[in-house]
Amino acid sequence: MRIVFSLVLIFPMLTFGAVDFEPLAVITMVIVICAVMVCWRPIQHPRVSFIAGVALVCFIALALVQYGQSLRFPNNPWEHPAWAYVRALVGPVDGAASVIPEQTRADIIVWSPLLTFVVALHLFNRRREAFLLLSMLSHLVVGVAVISLCQFLFAPMTLGFETKTAYIGSLTGLYVNRNSAGTFFGMGIVINAGLLVFYLQNSSLGAFARKIFTPDRLTSTEKTTLALLIGMLIEVLALAATQSRGATASTFLGLMCLAWLFNQRKRSGHRLQARWRRFVLIASLMLIVTVVVGQEAVYRMGAQSVDQARLCTYASTAQAVRDNWPLGSGFGSFADVFPAYRSPQCSGIDGIWDAAHNSYLEGALGLGVVFVAVLGVALAILGWALVTGLHERRSYRFAPAIGLASLVLVAVHSLIDFSLQIPGNALFLAALLAGCVTISLGGKTSFEPNADNVEQATWAAHPS
Repeated sequence: MRIVFSLVLIFPMLTFGAVDFEPLAVITMVIVICAVMVCWRPIQHPRVSFIAGVALVCFIALALVQYGQSLRFPNNPWEHPAWAYVRALVGPVDGAASVIPEQTRADIIVWSPLLTFVVALHLFNRRREAFLLLSMLSHLVVGVAVISLCQFLFAPMTLGFETKTAYIGSLTGLYVNRNSAGTFFGMGIVINAGLLVFYLQNSSLGAFARKIFTPDRLTSTEKTTLALLIGMLIEVLALAATQSRGATASTFLGLMCLAWLFNQRKRSGHRLQARWRRFVLIASLMLIVTVVVGQEAVYRMGAQSVDQARLCTYASTAQAVRDNWPLGSGFGSFADVFPAYRSPQCSGIDGIWDAAHNSYLEGALGLGVVFVAVLGVALAILGWALVTGLHERRSYRFAPAIGLASLVLVAVHSLIDFSLQIPGNALFLAALLAGCVTISLGGKTSFEPNADNVEQATWAAHPS
């Protein structure tokens, strides 16, 4: 079952992030089947089980609300006012809460990452398994980064097996949009940085640096550390090549958050040395990102200044949210509703905006108060789980730190773009957070923070 789950995470990389309906529908069907097969078994840790239950309730609530928005029947008390204009033009017609009811109903599958999160909590419900999940996600990002860089260098005008038509000169990886690719690589950098701290917490940086050019003298722990360093440098290069300003800034803030969280240990003895070792390591990583990644992005910031059209779009979308509050205009209706509110100054690609470039405004426009409520519950529950992990975990502190830093990264980037609305990124984040929550709240096991034990562990150690 875990192999199938792994394929679910890889499949979006082969379909441009699963942005089209067909690949997302396939992923959703597989996840639903997995959920039916594994979710009947209780999770052994009550707190993790509680988190899974809340996520499942959020998924059901959103699905029911969207289904309700799509219902059309006579004298609908929740009918959107636009239907009155439709009847005036075409005659009697049943109205719905959504202005595009069929599309709203079809878009229920957009919430499949929530179900993916629940499935991951069931499949990787032990600390060892959750650690292996995070390692697998790290390897996935590095693999995509290697493929993307090779394609960018040797076939820059191709996107997969197609001709590239947008973002010429920028690396988009296996995505269409460079900002979406930047978010993906940014999450990978955060994971690798956290894993590096894990492997280095009982090691000497000086000894490791002295042996780095003599691989035969490296222990298995140090070899894994070296592989993580090389992988992260590859991810940094891939992020730099995207030239995404939003992804660069968001990744930098995520790494700052990671450094701050690792620097909150008690000042005493050996822990003080470990504290500053972690701080120096993460500060160095942030410097690498600033110097290497920031060059192109900062140049674009200076050359293009603030995107006035995007700020104009935010203002127009906010007005649409106010006019459609509290029920919303129907999930997925932004492209249909926005033209009525679009200011002439909001110039987009060919004058068309099919996304708000702000996931919070777009969600509030489509679902109204329900979106705000579910988002608040989700963030509060995840925050509680990860902060609890920070207080209760010592050697495994890296996991809740990775989770919180990743949340900061995607939350900030979602203010100025729609990267998390790309299913590939949302599925990846769901799996990442599931692993972090399991390690944060799961009970103690015999698995210790020793790289030799980690490398000997296999997926078959705990068959599903």
